[in-house]
Amino acid sequence: MHEEIGFEMDVMAIGEESSSGDAIIMRAGNLFGARNEQVIGVFDGGYKKDGQNVVDSLNDLYGAEGKVDFVINSHPDGDHSGGLIPVLEQMRVGHLLMHRPWSHANSVASLFEDGHLIQKSALSEKAQASMQNVRDLETIAMKKGISIEEPFSYVSSSLPSCFTILGPSREYYRLLADEFCPADDFSAQIARMMKSAKAGVGTIVEMANDLTVKEDFWTETLLEPSAEAVSAVNNSSVILHISIAGKNILLTADAGVPALSLAADCADAHGINLRSCDLQQVPHHGSKRNVGPTLLDRIVGSRQASFQQTKMVFVSAAVKGEPKHPSGKVTNAYKRRGAEVFTTQGTRLHYGVNAPSRGSGSATPYPFQDYVEGNE
Repeated sequence: MHEEIGFEMDVMAIGEESSSGDAIIMRAGNLFGARNEQVIGVFDGGYKKDGQNVVDSLNDLYGAEGKVDFVINSHPDGDHSGGLIPVLEQMRVGHLLMHRPWSHANSVASLFEDGHLIQKSALSEKAQASMQNVRDLETIAMKKGISIEEPFSYVSSSLPSCFTILGPSREYYRLLADEFCPADDFSAQIARMMKSAKAGVGTIVEMANDLTVKEDFWTETLLEPSAEAVSAVNNSSVILHISIAGKNILLTADAGVPALSLAADCADAHGINLRSCDLQQVPHHGSKRNVGPTLLDRIVGSRQASFQQTKMVFVSAAVKGEPKHPSGKVTNAYKRRGAEVFTTQGTRLHYGVNAPSRGSGSATPYPFQDYVEGNE
């Protein structure tokens, strides 16, 4: 008889070429018992084309029987929100946790009429699709009678008690939402013109970025990113802490240093030690714009005297995402702080405690990178 509490999580392989995405499924409870002894959830769903694989994995790997207890959309970007549309359409979902940016910023609300985008000039095509995705999630949930809750720090009532939302706070989210849609004024037009001009020297920029620098265990070239390195939309990502079966897990989606620092403040205020996490998600597919040495010292740990991996981190990265996803500077920095690094890159990652065996071997750690990309 297996009646002890268990937990397992699968990080899906998202991105066939160089476009990375995030989709994570998980379950907790008596994982050897019946469906009603477990809680099953989804944290992001990848691109819309990935949604069917998420649905099939929930049913085939977890025995979901067409039912998901909760779905969390970390933020609007299409590589996180798109795949949740098939999940909501095809499955019985208990709770949807998603932000409604149109409820917090007039600039976002003015883009919609009857649930559809009407003003597009201030947004890129990618941003338009992302905003429509999350509006579609809301529409599907309302039609199906799925309860919707906005996931803000320490206010969720829809998640099991072992799940804690560390960020964003409601106040921080409102500040970010005002920046989601730039005003389509003269300055915005100038910005677009400058972007077009830069495209003309793209080859030179690419050549500069191809330059590499050497690192070793004692030499770290990861810099502190600027305050503007990560978009407001990415900084609005849900940051989730899970404490179950004697393990602690941190999910960060695409959050950057400002958002993660506030989440760490929240964790400190509630007695949660992020450095004790057994497993962490590397933010934004391993981008060097999302973390810096100071933040990593705070949430992962201090640099070690030698390679002694006492915890694990994972990167959701596309097969051909390197050197951007993941950045060698970032993965090396995690390794120096005692973390073994694993990446999806075409392979689903599985993590389990008191969980049924899959009958497969262990994942191969991502190697230390002797040469990493130069600074822009």
